[in-house]
Amino acid sequence: MKTWKWILLGLILIGIIGGGIAYQQYFKPHADLSQSEAKAEMNAEELYNVFDENESEANKKYLDEVIDVEGTVKEINIENDKSVVQLATSHMMGGVICEFEAGALKDIPSQGDNIRVRGICTGMLMDVVLVRCILLNNEKQQ
Repeated sequence: MKTWKWILLGLILIGIIGGGIAYQQYFKPHADLSQSEAKAEMNAEELYNVFDENESEANKKYLDEVIDVEGTVKEINIENDKSVVQLATSHMMGGVICEFEAGALKDIPSQGDNIRVRGICTGMLMDVVLVRCILLNNEKQQ
């Protein structure tokens, strides 16, 4: 009977420790991308082509990494203060999607503007997706 008490006590301690670690990880603050160094710098066409040619190799190289991407704004969607900017590529069905957190996109670009963004690559669906983006520069079209 004493053995069961020790086993139960051990399981409770493991649960408390595991819960504490999970809590700490869940509420860990995001890294500041403006202070982060980009692993790669490229234009939207190059980034899309890397994923289109060999997605598994591109995932090994760029997944969850900070990347700087330059490109021309194809489309902008703003919903509930969150912004999604699609950068154009020569591919009919694909591009680069840049998701900005609420309030992060203060100087909203226009369609056709050339912009440079920094974001975390989450891989490719139909488009290559960058999340938690910040705008590095915005060159208004003339």
